[in-house]
Amino acid sequence: MSIYDRHGGLPAETFGPLDWYGVPAEWQDADVMGMPRGAHIAPPRAAWTRGDYISTYTGRFWPMSPRASEIDIKDIAHSLAMQCRYAGHVKRFLSVAEHSVHIARWLLENAPHAALHGLLHDAPEALSGFGDVARPVKPARVREIEDRGWQAVAAAFGLSPVMPDEVHEADNRIIADEMRQNMHECDPKYDDPLGVELEYWDPVRGEREFLELYRMLTGGRS
Repeated sequence: MSIYDRHGGLPAETFGPLDWYGVPAEWQDADVMGMPRGAHIAPPRAAWTRGDYISTYTGRFWPMSPRASEIDIKDIAHSLAMQCRYAGHVKRFLSVAEHSVHIARWLLENAPHAALHGLLHDAPEALSGFGDVARPVKPARVREIEDRGWQAVAAAFGLSPVMPDEVHEADNRIIADEMRQNMHECDPKYDDPLGVELEYWDPVRGEREFLELYRMLTGGRS
């Protein structure tokens, strides 16, 4: 039994088993996007049974077995807009969504082919269940799950699974801007700032700016 309370028969914890739904046996091996074995209709989303899941803004996601067909840009935008950079050890709230938008805008001017990669480079942090884990303590297991999630994200949005070098460059350089403007100290190894001015968006604006830039980069694709 989880340490969290259950309300109305639903698991209150973020991660939870699906066995209590009483899923019929013929659905156990069904293709989520296809027809279940021995049934005439596809099972509802709540009946998918693939192990532990996380509850997302619009539904659910299975970090251990991610599928491109189950990724929703709204989940990514909303979660990243609600997550603070540097585990919250900043002077003012700075969302991962704003971080991603600044990188994508810089890439639009300097390496436009990589702009969508830049916008979505932290998408696995919205889908892994871990959030924005600080680099020095990110264990191999977290990286493995995030890498698996990135493969699904890349497939979902028609991107190369290999992150462009320009995105790595921008993601490293923006740390200098963020530290100088929003932290009590600056790591001297980050000495080549990207040159962005932080705006400290609240979650509502962060989500809006992220989705607007996504739509612009994808021609309005939902």
